[in-house]
Amino acid sequence: MADLDAAGGADTVALIERGGGCGFFVAVDVGREASVALLFEAVLAGAAGLDILVNNAAIDLEVGEEAGAWRSETMDRVWRVNVMGAFHCMRRALPVMEARRRGAVVNVASTAGLTGVRGKPAYTAAKHALVGLTRVAAIQYGPAGVRVNALCPSAIRTDMLAIQGIDEAALIANHPLGRIADPGDIADAAFWLCSDQSRHITGHPLVIDGGRSAY
Repeated sequence: MADLDAAGGADTVALIERGGGCGFFVAVDVGREASVALLFEAVLAGAAGLDILVNNAAIDLEVGEEAGAWRSETMDRVWRVNVMGAFHCMRRALPVMEARRRGAVVNVASTAGLTGVRGKPAYTAAKHALVGLTRVAAIQYGPAGVRVNALCPSAIRTDMLAIQGIDEAALIANHPLGRIADPGDIADAAFWLCSDQSRHITGHPLVIDGGRSAY
């Protein structure tokens, strides 16, 4: 587990261990290449190899007065985490997977990576870039048996959604399944994309939106 939140990382490791697995936590800022380098040193020192990478770090600063402001500093911060974070991790992980002739990468993007979102130029641009990186990596590393896919969820019931103060009832009304996603919905899809059940899928942005894009 790698995150800025040490307490949350420790809690997640404890959940893994209670489930019979093994894990360890490394504090990392994915937007800083030196921090990511230390992360991968720790991972490769403590494991026999590297099979799966899930890039899930993201921020969304365009809320409240910030929404639609087109601030350069907002673009810089969002891009550093949402795009460069995944880039730094993929740049370290993909050569290792290539040498092992196997591996799976899942980049957690968004439906904002496939369509425009009013008032969110930085977040939308970053998620589009992440989908683009996914496709390029899939092409380049596919011959080595490494698969790279993206998840594109719409609203998820997380702290980020709560911070934004979005009316959940209004969101639900736009989802034919009558609910927004729980984190487990996204985790299950990531698990599937990392498993042999999706062995012939790569370069794909998998939409998880409860039917919202069907409108």
